[in-house]
Amino acid sequence: MGCGRKAEFVEYWERRHHRARAVRDSLRSALIDGTWAEGAFPSDDELGRMFGVGRNVVREAVQLLVHEGVLQRRQGAGTSPGKPIVVFDADVLGALDDSIGPAAPLATPMTQLVLRWTDETATAPVAAALHIDTGDPVVVLERLDRSEDGPVIFWTTSLAASRGLTQPAPLGEPMPMGFYRWLENAGIELGSLYVRNGAVGADPAVAEVLDLEPGAAVMLMHLRLTSHDESIVAVSTGYVRSDRFVSEFVVKR
Repeated sequence: MGCGRKAEFVEYWERRHHRARAVRDSLRSALIDGTWAEGAFPSDDELGRMFGVGRNVVREAVQLLVHEGVLQRRQGAGTSPGKPIVVFDADVLGALDDSIGPAAPLATPMTQLVLRWTDETATAPVAAALHIDTGDPVVVLERLDRSEDGPVIFWTTSLAASRGLTQPAPLGEPMPMGFYRWLENAGIELGSLYVRNGAVGADPAVAEVLDLEPGAAVMLMHLRLTSHDESIVAVSTGYVRSDRFVSEFVVKR
């Protein structure tokens, strides 16, 4: 790359929207860690000095976080952290109300509402996922993880009917215990949880359940839960409000 090309490349990353992105990312990480949870959020001038950027970069970064719902900016009241973000320790095999990570100063109490419990026959994709035969009986549990601020995650879970599970709570009522604890109380010895994450726009149905505008960005989670003998216990799809939830992974060598 010639000197002229290098200069052009450096200049590209110095553009305001890229500097604002970097400031936004750093502020979001600090907010998730609980910085400023108890104190006043810095002024634009303070943020400018903190990051060595101009006022316009700061304003753009803050506005990005306001748009995400991580910050709130009110006329005459200044800027403050938005609604609490649940930090879930993904090292622990537990539902949100089973185990909240210790590094979660903003974590709030969670409830899991039972939205639907129905008997169905396994379609080919569900049968393949659960390692059963097409047409075998399954039960479908749909539940909503809620914090005191509103919906967080909408789950749809398929389980083989042969597990003999019974409805965990009346429709519209909270489960008396977390999802994984419920399974263990039913005599299932849990093994591993396999997770695939992605991002999608909320369709009208998901948006309605999560109290979002259709098309809003949500995190998509596909889960496969096994027992201690590696047989498949459940497969789940979850849609997550990313402005209210973040998962925390620790990978050790």
